[in-house]
Amino acid sequence: MASWIFMTSELVIATAVIATLAALEVNLAASGPVLVIQAPAQVLLPSSTALSTNAISHARLRRYALTVPAGLTTLHVLFSMTPLYHVLMGAISTPDEVTAAVTGPPS
Repeated sequence: MASWIFMTSELVIATAVIATLAALEVNLAASGPVLVIQAPAQVLLPSSTALSTNAISHARLRRYALTVPAGLTTLHVLFSMTPLYHVLMGAISTPDEVTAAVTGPPS
């Protein structure tokens, strides 16, 4: 029960905290890519409840649960620690103020 509460309230709490920051629209826009990348991992709890009906389906879901978050972590590392972030933000025409909110002012 506690895991359901944590999983369902995480996005609401994160958005509420972001909403209290200065420059609300910029901060919400800056957090958007993280939420999109994280979304497939957030469906694990309801998926496991609905799909783990036998050993075979449990094994498939377990493989998904180990593979997808590992891939998402790799994406997070690539986007946050390499110039790939700026390439992606340029490709989707992100305003400079949103990029600066994530990376800090240009040096």
